[in-house]
Amino acid sequence: MLFHVLGPLEVSGSRKPVSLSAGRQQVVLAVLLLEANRLVPVHRLVDAVWSDAPPSTARGQIHTCVSGLRRRFETAGLGGRIGTRRPGYLLRVSDDELDLHRFDRLVAEGRTAAAAGRPAEAAQRFRSALGLWRGDAPLSGIESDLLRAAVTSLTERRLSVIEECHAVELAQGRHHELVDQLLPLAERHPLREQLHHQLMLALHRCRRPGDALAAYRAIRRRFVAELGIEPSGALRDLHDSILRNDTALDPPPAPRAAAVPAAAAPMVPRMLPAGNPYLTGRDDVVTTVAGLLRGSGTGGVATAVLAGRAGVGKTALAVHIAHRVAPGFPDGQLYARLDDEHGEPVRPEAVLERLLRVLGVPAAAGSRDELAARLRSALAGRRILVVLDGAVDEAQVLSLLPGSATCGVLVTSRHRLTGLSGAKVVELAELTIQHATELLIHLLGIARVSAEPAATFDLIELCGGLPLALRIAGERLAARPHWSIAELTERLGDGQRHLDELSHGPLDVRPGIATACARVGPSAQRLFRLLTLVDGEHFPTWVAGPLLGDPGRAAGDDLEALVDAQLVAVDRRSGPGTHYRIPKLLRSYARELLVRKETPATRAAASSRLLGAWLHLAEQAHSRAVGHSVPVLHGDAERWPLPVPLADQLLRHPLEWFETERAGVVRAVGQAADLGSAELCWDLAVTLAGLMRARDHLEDWRETHTTALTACRQAGDRRGEAVILYSLGTLDMVEQRYDEASGRLALALRAFEEIGDDKGRTLCLRGVAFLSRVGSEPLLGGRATR
Repeated sequence: MLFHVLGPLEVSGSRKPVSLSAGRQQVVLAVLLLEANRLVPVHRLVDAVWSDAPPSTARGQIHTCVSGLRRRFETAGLGGRIGTRRPGYLLRVSDDELDLHRFDRLVAEGRTAAAAGRPAEAAQRFRSALGLWRGDAPLSGIESDLLRAAVTSLTERRLSVIEECHAVELAQGRHHELVDQLLPLAERHPLREQLHHQLMLALHRCRRPGDALAAYRAIRRRFVAELGIEPSGALRDLHDSILRNDTALDPPPAPRAAAVPAAAAPMVPRMLPAGNPYLTGRDDVVTTVAGLLRGSGTGGVATAVLAGRAGVGKTALAVHIAHRVAPGFPDGQLYARLDDEHGEPVRPEAVLERLLRVLGVPAAAGSRDELAARLRSALAGRRILVVLDGAVDEAQVLSLLPGSATCGVLVTSRHRLTGLSGAKVVELAELTIQHATELLIHLLGIARVSAEPAATFDLIELCGGLPLALRIAGERLAARPHWSIAELTERLGDGQRHLDELSHGPLDVRPGIATACARVGPSAQRLFRLLTLVDGEHFPTWVAGPLLGDPGRAAGDDLEALVDAQLVAVDRRSGPGTHYRIPKLLRSYARELLVRKETPATRAAASSRLLGAWLHLAEQAHSRAVGHSVPVLHGDAERWPLPVPLADQLLRHPLEWFETERAGVVRAVGQAADLGSAELCWDLAVTLAGLMRARDHLEDWRETHTTALTACRQAGDRRGEAVILYSLGTLDMVEQRYDEASGRLALALRAFEEIGDDKGRTLCLRGVAFLSRVGSEPLLGGRATR
């Protein structure tokens, strides 16, 4: 190796080592090495050296640093390693010339060996990778805010590999060797539970249960004192198992001197796929599910279900957890996909036959029940983990479950599978901003991500926080170092190309969504695409009825079918009552379907029904909340009445209903204007005015009426214009802006007189009387303002 960052920064040439001056030259080289073979813009190097306060000569000084590095490299025999390419520099390294690259390769090989059931080889690879580190801190002695985050990430990666190495060595029965290594590590990392878990297990296996329990008491005291919380369930479960002297904690048996003939020995399957090195943001789920599976043998069959929509990372997480707990299942790990490459469910009989072959059970024809019985017999009394990936429903899973409590089962599905008795269901959500950023850092490097914080945030939003979408975006950017993150977000922001941009090699977000959509009925599919006509992030249950033109319960059933299929999510942040939302990427797909499968006429009709339902509810809420004390001049826009029992339930507390739905119904006013429904627009606006006044939402009053006034004037709706002017005059009086009120009432009165609307004229004159009492100028001589 020529380049070393896993410790003090060092570079060795064929002639001699490269001597580095202190300070900025080291920072520049460190960033170039962390981004080796990727273009690093000059501004990122400036940020790394000077943070938020670069001098005016910063770019020139960076150029000087790079020129100095090139001269030193040439002198040391390294040749022209640093290239110039707009807008920065690129440092080229070949395979294994950089210790970080060799570390990553050895770790990947170790994980592959562990997944294939070769723990000795895995441990050797992990130990070789860890041997590349010179001390515990990478880039030690270099000061840079930008590099500090990269150092933290590298240190965390080292600790994770240490834990993985210990796991495979414990599975080999090497607990005696590990105790001396684990004691100082646990002391240096007092809050890292996995190290303490491994220490306690190693001590117990060394017949030192007292020391193992003392180690637990020590970490528990620290957690309570420093964090105010108890240790995780996995650590508490291990403590309880040690107290019971649970035989499940015993080390794996030593190899027998006289081997059983191969034909008689049960096969030990190692079917787990390779793990995903970019897993972030799931620590709590890993701890919970791994703790549950490690408890296999203490009760019924430990079963966990990871549920979530397409692209949320169910498979990657399941494989990660399975590798984590694999040492506790020394008799093997089974893995089966329950859907095919087209997303169609695989027959349980086919899965059963395959698993039986893997277990060495002679093939024989039989019914599903007979095959399931053979599988249970083959698994009986053995500690085997069964991973069932992509289950469609409970029926597909039930025949694949072992009967022995020594086994563990981990299932992934887009459905919650609550019909699996005793299963722990964990629903996966989108990644938080923090964890999504960590994933992008893994893919692109800290320097590239930190250089564009705003664009990174936009990218995460456009990917909906989905690990699959983020991985695709990250890998596209990694393959195109000349792209900025902002360039990709701009491409993703094109509504017509949104999903097209989230495809890279074999990775694509569309197939998973299409499969989920295909599994619901035709009516639910139609509702899915029509829901994109709702303007806003969330919506109430009742919108399904008018969108489908079905006032009964069937529309609500279709909505729940979409929830079950993870195409629509329950929104728990929008106030009282059940509300839903369509996640961003799913909304893009639904819009594509809407354009492809619904004519403009059917789209307009569905929107009109939805807006008519808003108008109906607003009218009912106004009547129940403020009654006839606030007269309203209505138009003839078509209402879409909801069933009376449903309306009564929604409007039991009309002002609370309005407060909850205010954002949606205000947007409905604008949506009516956009659709060219001027009469519906102004009718809805003036109907809402009394509710807005009761709740003091005067800005909403003015905003909706300004929108409606523009719509009326564009449509030539003279009566609508008069009604809106009168209502705006009333708002002016409420806000004690009497001159403006006088002018608007004058315009409204003139319009009402022209069209012969006596009721409107009467209301305007009543407003005139009020203004006269408060001392405003007489209306007819006043100033008419627009």
